[in-house]
Amino acid sequence: MKKICLLICFIMLMGIGLTGCGTSENVSKEGPEEVTLTFLMHDQFQYEYFTETNNISEAYKKVNPNVTIEVEKVKDTGELENALKIRNSANELPDIMLLKTYMLSNFADILEPLNDTQVAKNNEYAEQYSIGGNIVGIPESAFYEFVYYRKSVFEKYGLEIPETWDEFMKTAQLIKEKGEYIPIVLGAKDSWPDYPYNEFMPCLQGGNGAYWNEMATKDEPFTKGEPFYEAYRKIQDLYDAKVFGQDPLGIGWDQAKSMFVAGKGAMIGAGQWFITDYKNMDGDMDDLGLFLLPVRDTKEDTFYATVMADGFYGTAKEGENKEEAIKFINWYMSSDYYLEYMKEKGINATIKGSEPTNPYLKEAFENTDAKFIVYDGGNKEFKRIGDSFGFDVKKLGQEMLAGKDFEEMMSNLNKRWKEAKNE
Repeated sequence: MKKICLLICFIMLMGIGLTGCGTSENVSKEGPEEVTLTFLMHDQFQYEYFTETNNISEAYKKVNPNVTIEVEKVKDTGELENALKIRNSANELPDIMLLKTYMLSNFADILEPLNDTQVAKNNEYAEQYSIGGNIVGIPESAFYEFVYYRKSVFEKYGLEIPETWDEFMKTAQLIKEKGEYIPIVLGAKDSWPDYPYNEFMPCLQGGNGAYWNEMATKDEPFTKGEPFYEAYRKIQDLYDAKVFGQDPLGIGWDQAKSMFVAGKGAMIGAGQWFITDYKNMDGDMDDLGLFLLPVRDTKEDTFYATVMADGFYGTAKEGENKEEAIKFINWYMSSDYYLEYMKEKGINATIKGSEPTNPYLKEAFENTDAKFIVYDGGNKEFKRIGDSFGFDVKKLGQEMLAGKDFEEMMSNLNKRWKEAKNE
């Protein structure tokens, strides 16, 4: 009897032990799993802000304590694209990718559609950058293009903000005649600084941010009467007016920028990012003004201006931590952290209803009737045609400044475009 009692006690104790083990195992399974999300970017300012100034991993842990954000950085956009290609081949894509606009179409097949997320529905521009009906990236910021000018120069000569292309031309020519300042500093030794004219003006002329895509459907888009031709005719007139100083092809962007900051130039064309550059170079902020480039012919015409979204948040379709990555993107784009970062960098948020916080932008928009068109940079067909014969609008600008015959250029472009399109 004694042995039976001992056996019963032993069995009961074993049962308690097993139950205890089972309870411990269940707690482990039901508790929050530790997750590390890799986040790849290229922007130095953003990297420093997210890792040092206001650590994003620490901020997110207040919402999801079990998730760690591991921020990685590559040198530039070219390295970013190459890194994504290599990692995709090895099935090791980062959980969160901060993409440039053109990368959306390049990586659309491997990115998770975000159409049904709240963050996509709350974004002003996400749908307009969809690929094949899928929103594969949520844009972080919106950028505008401006002509920056020295208020003191305009006041000195009694100049008003130009509202038409003719007024813009006359403003530059008057400053040239006075001989005290370079009317517009450019820095065309580097090919890219002419982009406010050579890249964006065809879209402004046509009133279509997706003009490159429309252009890809045409055999001869460089013909008189077409938006590209008409815009480039205006650009050629501007270059022929010699309002960019003695040798715009002899100086690069850094030198041109320094000349404007030093007060040697009256105007310079650039995106809103230039405000930060100007400030960091100790430019006179009280003397800085901005206006939108007026491409229209008359004040009765619609005043088109470009806005371009940038910094697209996406995650891999086959990503191991896809759901957690989407949760993070939803949190970030609706958080105070995001708005604080936008303000710190001086750029515009893309959530619906957001207003510019930068006082220079507010002033530039205050008295304008501009209609903003979203610039998308061109689809695959446009890129296919252009890449096949080295079509580069910025290099075209350099050639125009160097004196290449305009009509010959347009005719040659028509020929090469048509051949490439129909290959």
